Order: sequence, then C-alpha cells, then structure tokens
Amino acid sequence: MTQEFREAMEKLKAQYAEALQDMPLPAGVPEYVQELIAKNDQETLLLMLKLSWVFGAQAGQAGQVQVQTTRIPTVQA
Repeated sequence: MTQEFREAMEKLKAQYAEALQDMPLPAGVPEYVQELIAKNDQETLLLMLKLSWVFGAQAGQAGQVQVQTTRIPTVQA
C-alpha cells in the first residue's frame, strides 16, 4: 500500500467515521469480520473490500451519469 493511499484512508476515516458510526450493518456482520480476522482469512476480507470498492465506484459513476443527463426544465414564453 502506498503512503498516499494510507493517508487518503486516514483522511476519509477522520472525515466520515462519526457520520458512519451509527450506520447499521446487517446483523452479525461485525462478528463475522471478527471471526475472519481470528481465522486470518485474508482472502475473504479482501474479497469483501474489493466488492465494496466496486459497488462504491459503480454508485459514484451512476450518480455522475445521472447528474450529467438530468435535464433542467426551462420555461417557454
């Protein structure tokens, strides 16, 4: 991991940690992650991160496309 990536993650953590603290996760997810850590199941943890990254990127792209294609109604005289 590059130093730039680490710094970006720390910045995001500082910026959003409080807002996301109360965001609910499906029941059992924190326990499942703890289980994966205890088993040192890096493969599954990385898969979860990759999926989150892809889904986030897709949501961001979809939002950008929607903004670019939204027509602003005009008033005709």
